[in-house]
Amino acid sequence: MNPKQRAKLLAAFESKTEVPMLILSLIYVLLALIPDVAQLDQEERHFINQLIWLVWGVFATELAIKVLLSQQRGRYLMQNWPDVLIVAMPFLRPLRFIRILFILPRTWRQTKAVLRQKTLSFIGLTSLLTVMLSSAFVYLVERGSDSPIEDYSDALWWAMTTITTVGYGDMYPVTAFGRGVAVFLMLTGITLFGLLTASVASFFVDDNQQQRLDSQHQHSHRKHGQQPRSQFHLARFRQQLKEKHHLHHSHDKHR
Repeated sequence: MNPKQRAKLLAAFESKTEVPMLILSLIYVLLALIPDVAQLDQEERHFINQLIWLVWGVFATELAIKVLLSQQRGRYLMQNWPDVLIVAMPFLRPLRFIRILFILPRTWRQTKAVLRQKTLSFIGLTSLLTVMLSSAFVYLVERGSDSPIEDYSDALWWAMTTITTVGYGDMYPVTAFGRGVAVFLMLTGITLFGLLTASVASFFVDDNQQQRLDSQHQHSHRKHGQQPRSQFHLARFRQQLKEKHHLHHSHDKHR
């Protein structure tokens, strides 16, 4: 297989697997968080672990295919180091928090790739993912302390009010890490609100420009539609004059 064919196959494979792998990445984040935010018995924990292994197998297979199709395999592994770390996650099983952090760069990259041309969908999915992960992290670090955040529902409520910059004040983190997440959520909320405002404004501007272009196109079409008709009548008039002149000249000649 020549380099061009391999590059073409790699691009096609990445394009076809973007959405499924994004969904699997989100599923993995949920699976990794469930044991810490829900009370599970031994059988349920075993089932969750089996699902995590299944998702890991898909990640490993995907990475192996991409490496085989890549022309410079070492460079490809260096550029896609989050994928390599995800495949190495079985060696980090006790560090569930670190494993979640490893998958975030991949999830973010795939989210941007899938929703690059869909700003509103990007804002919605980013908000959902940010709220879900931030509430889980804050719950993990705030539980057991003097924080009013006692369970995951409290953390989820806090994350929703924080990212929307409402901030009722009934729930708040007390640890340094929790406050850091709060600052991140505030900045994210402001940024997403700015993107939403710009997207709505751009929609109306584009709609106005499209109407103007349509009007110009119709005017140009009418203008160009009349010009050929005028040229046709002028050519026909010239032809009639030419025929009359020819007949008159022929009549004089016969006389």
